[in-house]
Amino acid sequence: MAATLLGTGTGTADPASLTLGHQCPFPLIGDQPTTLKIDTDLPATMPVGAPTGERQVTTTLTIPSTGLSLVGASALTGEAHLTLHAKVTFGSTVIPIAVPVDLATEGTPSLNPSTTLVGAGRFPSLVFPESGAAAVDITETDLVMRLTPRKPDGSDTGLGTFDTVCRQNPGQPTRLATVSVVFPPIPAPATPTGLRATATTETAVSLAWDTGVEPASRYEVLVDGAHTATATSATATVTGLTAGTTYAFQVRAVDANGTASPPSEPFTVRTKLGTAVHPFHLTGTSRIAAAATTVAVAGDLRIEADRDSGEHRRTDLTLRPTKANTRLLGVLPATADVVFTVDGARSAVAEGTLTVAANVTIALPRVTVLGYVVSQSPTCRTETPAEITLRSTPDFTPTTGGSLDGAYTIPAFTGCGSATGLVNTLAAGPGNTVRLALTSP
Repeated sequence: MAATLLGTGTGTADPASLTLGHQCPFPLIGDQPTTLKIDTDLPATMPVGAPTGERQVTTTLTIPSTGLSLVGASALTGEAHLTLHAKVTFGSTVIPIAVPVDLATEGTPSLNPSTTLVGAGRFPSLVFPESGAAAVDITETDLVMRLTPRKPDGSDTGLGTFDTVCRQNPGQPTRLATVSVVFPPIPAPATPTGLRATATTETAVSLAWDTGVEPASRYEVLVDGAHTATATSATATVTGLTAGTTYAFQVRAVDANGTASPPSEPFTVRTKLGTAVHPFHLTGTSRIAAAATTVAVAGDLRIEADRDSGEHRRTDLTLRPTKANTRLLGVLPATADVVFTVDGARSAVAEGTLTVAANVTIALPRVTVLGYVVSQSPTCRTETPAEITLRSTPDFTPTTGGSLDGAYTIPAFTGCGSATGLVNTLAAGPGNTVRLALTSP
């Protein structure tokens, strides 16, 4: 670590001052006390590596009238040459500096009560390569004066013009100034802009933002003013939130030194309310037009709805196996086991009306006439699913349920062996209706 001399530079001036007492021998009257005041504008604080620039040193020498009045002097003119020997201590480095100053009497040379000599010199520019404190001390003063005292009428006092070499009084403070050398403050990183939400769930919010020209070392996400998450890129996901709650998000950039930018403007996000699950039991009947019979229908309906948008995210419909009883040709009793396979169930509510639609494959694994089995095949089913759409009355609510009504066509059957024609006669065709009651479990 070393301080160096350099040319002009920068630094805010701060006054520094030191007063030193001297003894100056005068002819006939002996030593006379003299005061030397040293003023400079060395900066109190300097950035590391920046030159202080040359600084003016102003000196004021005060000679009292006490001794000279003994020889009848009432005025004093003169000049002085001063060399200020200073040292600058910066850590283990000590730099000696000599500042020459020429002084002369100023204003009216009256000795009432004292005479002053004033002069100025230049303190050289310094550069400090590290942080620390630089102490400036005046270690010695070489002061030589040439003086001419005169009586009130301007005549000689008998001392004539004389030279005197002054001695600095021992044991006095020597500190002229202390310069604090600091690293210049590092500007805070730019505040992120464009804070936005890219995804929202019941318990989490994903955020993104735009960075400044210089990306930060990290970003801190604040939730309602509290630091909650840290990210190294311009995205973050805050978890552990409460559903259906509004939060104020902010983000601030932090550089490698830990300096943080002001937080961004608050950006509010409301978490999702989540999913509402509505289960229902289904009971009712379906009228089969071709067979002129009514079949009992039972099952379950489960709807998952987005509580924010009302959109139905998922619909599960199951229909339990049942039996159909009819009379062939209006005379011969016939029965059939009926199995439903539901695919692609979907639902929605519009203007208070619940609509449930599904593709339902109808299978008749066992058919009897007069108690005799005429078809017993696991492949006896409709060639294509029946498209069934059910609608409620306009006052449907999930809490109270309601009823569903619909009409549908039963497609032709296949895979029933020799009884396929009979089965199609008994079941396939349009004009079928269904009515179901929805009740909460």
